[in-house]
Amino acid sequence: MNQNLFKQLNREWQKSSTRRMSYQKMRLYSYGVCQGYRKVFGLGHHFYLNRVKDGVDWSYVLKDEADKWNVFLKKKLSDKKYLISGLSGLVRRMECDYEAALAEIKKFRQNWEGADNKDLLAAFKYYQKFDNRLGVFHWILFDGFEKPITEALRMELAEIGLGGEEISRLISVHSQPWLVTPIDMERLSLLKIALLDKEKQEKALIKHHEEFAYMPMYDIDYEEYSLDHFRKELIKANRIPEAKTKEEIKKILEKYSSRKKQSNNLLKRFKDDKEVYGLMKFFLFFAAFKDYKPYVRDRISYCVRNLFREIAKRINLSLTETLFLTEAELGQALKNELKISDKEIKARVKNSAYFLSDVGKTAIFTEEEDLKIIDGILEGRKEKEQVIKGVSVFPGKAKGQAALILSNADFGKFSLGQILVTSATRPDFIPLMKKAAAIVADEGGLLSHAAIVSRELGIPCVVGTKIATQVLKDGDFVDVDADSGVVKIVKRN
Repeated sequence: MNQNLFKQLNREWQKSSTRRMSYQKMRLYSYGVCQGYRKVFGLGHHFYLNRVKDGVDWSYVLKDEADKWNVFLKKKLSDKKYLISGLSGLVRRMECDYEAALAEIKKFRQNWEGADNKDLLAAFKYYQKFDNRLGVFHWILFDGFEKPITEALRMELAEIGLGGEEISRLISVHSQPWLVTPIDMERLSLLKIALLDKEKQEKALIKHHEEFAYMPMYDIDYEEYSLDHFRKELIKANRIPEAKTKEEIKKILEKYSSRKKQSNNLLKRFKDDKEVYGLMKFFLFFAAFKDYKPYVRDRISYCVRNLFREIAKRINLSLTETLFLTEAELGQALKNELKISDKEIKARVKNSAYFLSDVGKTAIFTEEEDLKIIDGILEGRKEKEQVIKGVSVFPGKAKGQAALILSNADFGKFSLGQILVTSATRPDFIPLMKKAAAIVADEGGLLSHAAIVSRELGIPCVVGTKIATQVLKDGDFVDVDADSGVVKIVKRN
């Protein structure tokens, strides 16, 4: 590692997220928090660090840049003019760009057999361009933006005379999404198929599969839901009496109808106070779009996978290995000019570090000595902690064995009654969440996916711990007190 790189790396880093994701996804998030933030707000990060261990990525931003961003955002959210017009403009831009991305992806070519290598490279660059456009919005709909927005709303409501209990109740009630979430979209569709005559069900199920196969595909090399998966779900749905199926459909629809009505009534209540109205409108939008983000993101992964499969086939690598190549290397590989070894590529997937900058440069480390230096820089509190603190988003208490679920590759090790410990949940985590005694997450706030689902399921949940996945190990016996947001280690495995 040269001296200049060491100086840039040898600073205090703050963990951002933990996911099983490829370089192509790292690149998207790096673009969002660096160049994307700068384009939208005039201030962004300069560096983004990813440490890959056993295929799981640990992402970091510089602490001083994160602190600077938080101060900047707090100041921005105290600007009355921005609350009135700036936030509404941001909402319009996000809505337009998400809809535009969905329109683009619906037209995206699926059969690449026989295409020229130049066409494959052009398609990759085209995909990258509209995916980058969404990178900043993926970050805005993340807890780094959620917490300052929630705090700003509390302050504005307090300024107009509302008490602490009423403010907490308002925020809690209106943190539930009023747009139908992808998981409920899929459930409604399946229940309606169950009401059809048996001879019509298979044809309807094929359409259902085409619509919802994307749901677990956080990254391009994740496995989509198979038709057989939905067949098994339909068998379960067919066992439900018709009257109960209709009742469940009605309950789901009424749930969202009621939430939308509540949200509209709330906005009417504050229509004469432009600052509170603007902030509340964004808060309600944020709650609704938290699950719309993965709907768009995962659909894009699903629709571009055939392109990357064809590229992988042409350059004689696996799909995952292909996704760990940089943009320049993909171009070289398609021209038969790639100069890195198979050993290097496999190391990137298994044990590596990616250091990305806001000018689009990427430094990749796979040498053991370099990784030891980076790990030394990143070392934090980790296992010394015995008590973990976070935000309680649904009360209750539970004791049990911790199970670390860092990606869908870990799903098979989760058992009924365990404590689900993760960086953040997504729609494909819901079957596990239903079996969990409690949920503990590094990321998130009141509007996070884990918070929303835990409230619906009535499961104790603590989010925003920052370090749970670093401190806890599989099999640790833990005590979760979600009334106070505290997780204690009773006995190490």
